[in-house]
Amino acid sequence: MKILLYVPTLEFPYKHILGARVTFDDLKRLDSNLHNGLIWYLENKLDDIYEFTDEIDGEVYDLKANRRNIAVTEANKKEFVDLKAANRMTIAIEKQLNEFVKGFHDLVPQEVISILSHEDLKLLTSGMPPADGK
Repeated sequence: MKILLYVPTLEFPYKHILGARVTFDDLKRLDSNLHNGLIWYLENKLDDIYEFTDEIDGEVYDLKANRRNIAVTEANKKEFVDLKAANRMTIAIEKQLNEFVKGFHDLVPQEVISILSHEDLKLLTSGMPPADGK
């Protein structure tokens, strides 16, 4: 008996393989709670209580040089959200991403996939999801 298991994968690693920019929307599948929390920041008035930092597993990342002591305000909160999302999908996992991309390119050279979009690359590596959900 043959059983196929479709496991949906995240979009942002494919963007890294192709050298494309990750976006705030890419965060939704990685961490929906963080994504929703950042949407709350965008939709509500802030009281200047946040800093331009991101803490992951006890490590604090400056989201922008010399911004640790600068508050997130109405004027700069969109920049904060974009930087925090990028940090989670790039900077905080940079070592692992670099090794993943290097390993992928050891198998498939960049010039072979350079004409593909990240959606095409995902389809080629992961296949199509089942149409009937079975």
